[in-house]
Amino acid sequence: EGGKAELGKQIYLGKARKGVKCVGCHRLVKREDQDKPYQSTMVRVSEIGTDPATANNFLLEANPTNRKPWATGQYEGTKQGILTGKRYGKYFVYRGEAMATVVVGVIFGDLFFDGLIAAYRSRSVSEKTEHINVADKLFRYKARPLTGIWATAPYLHNGSVPNLRALLTPEDDRPTKFCVGNREFDATNLGFKSNINPDGTCAGDEYGATLLDTSKFGNSNKGHSSVRHGVELSDTDKEALIEFLKTL
Repeated sequence: EGGKAELGKQIYLGKARKGVKCVGCHRLVKREDQDKPYQSTMVRVSEIGTDPATANNFLLEANPTNRKPWATGQYEGTKQGILTGKRYGKYFVYRGEAMATVVVGVIFGDLFFDGLIAAYRSRSVSEKTEHINVADKLFRYKARPLTGIWATAPYLHNGSVPNLRALLTPEDDRPTKFCVGNREFDATNLGFKSNINPDGTCAGDEYGATLLDTSKFGNSNKGHSSVRHGVELSDTDKEALIEFLKTL
């Protein structure tokens, strides 16, 4: 298996297959350097294409109306009547609704104080930081080093992919339902065995496995599926890459 692992390492480093370079995001950290600080790569959500709910919840950590944590993954808040000033609760399903509410709030709510100060600060701070977009800077996921990745299933930030072999397949071919909670390791696919019944429920076991349905909000298994992520590698190359990941 040493030859496979070596080929997998070259693929990981971007030296063997055109367009594939795992180390471009997931840097290699030597075992003797595990306790040393490192700089991880932050990847734009729009670039990686994975479920954005976690990034949204991080960026919008609290409802600006009541300062409480979000009750759902949707953009929540209130609308304000232009003439009456009456507020009522609403979930914003579309970004346009949220933007309209923000604009109305600035114009009719805080025009003469907070709105003007915020506009001034936005302009002055953006100039001082060379036009760095704060939202763009924060709306990202961390691509950590993959040390021990073979033992940390399920995968993606929301745990929507059961094993590494599935992660190396096109997103439309990944399992849409699988069971989590089982501790039996799957050495072939690098994950934990799912033990799912034909009817889509989880087989009973001592660990109390539960079903993960990727069609549910926040559970999408899409993304991390371009050429550079290895999904178009041959079966032989995928086997080699998996063998290398076992060594980390």
